[in-house]
Amino acid sequence: MANLLKGIYGLGINFNDKNRKLMLTVGLLTIIAVPLLTWCSLVLPFSENECQKIVPFYLLGFHLSANGQSCQVLSTFMLLQYLLVIPLRISFTVLYVILCRSLRYVLGLHSETGVKMLGIETRSLDYNRFRNYLEEYESIINVLKSLEKCMSFPVFLVQMSDCISMFYGIVTIDPFKSISTYAYVRKYLPGVVFISLWSMLSFLCVSLAATSVHEASELDKDVQERMLKLILASGQKSDREELFLLFLNHNSPAFTLSSGGFFRFTKSMICSAIGCILTYSLLMLQILKWS
Repeated sequence: MANLLKGIYGLGINFNDKNRKLMLTVGLLTIIAVPLLTWCSLVLPFSENECQKIVPFYLLGFHLSANGQSCQVLSTFMLLQYLLVIPLRISFTVLYVILCRSLRYVLGLHSETGVKMLGIETRSLDYNRFRNYLEEYESIINVLKSLEKCMSFPVFLVQMSDCISMFYGIVTIDPFKSISTYAYVRKYLPGVVFISLWSMLSFLCVSLAATSVHEASELDKDVQERMLKLILASGQKSDREELFLLFLNHNSPAFTLSSGGFFRFTKSMICSAIGCILTYSLLMLQILKWS
């Protein structure tokens, strides 16, 4: 992890990434705001009698709260719970999005450099400059591989948690009112709605950030292909080993981040995942209705 952060920091300096402070500020505000908003949405709707019924679950069955103070005790325990649990997950999500965004920005600047080189040298391209361009791309890919190795499986756990929260939210909200719910369960709806919406936002942010890295890598590979055509057309390289390495690099696919190796982040994956969640949520509602 230390090598990953060091590599990204070095790339940010080399390519002059100026938006890192803004991303860190927004991420810090998100880490603080989301647990507090979740706590408010789950605590405020309850009356004193309802708090008396819920507090024993947090106190292991003991009734230690004084009369009239059950909601205060409940608020305190829930606040501690959300401040200890939720920020860890949100911090990881924010960190992953920032890292993906930074690497996507670096890949974008790198491809822009290649486009400028093609604009200046439209008929021929110096092979040494092309080789330096490929070496810079490989250094970026090495950092991306470190990101994949360190954070792939934790991202999978976060994504599964987000999908489960969205699934549970749709079933609990029951948009078609096909199942009956108790009155005190309806008090949880504001919190369930907020958690489901945040989970959907978290899922989309992580998926889109990782997908943008793949798209930036594809764009960079397209620029490399145009450069390679100029190199071959100019006849600068006739050595077979050099040509073989060039073609090997050209045939390698664009880099794609994955979620624990179970699925790769592409736009089609995002649509498929959301479609599956909606389908199985509606199926579960029908099963509950029939039962």
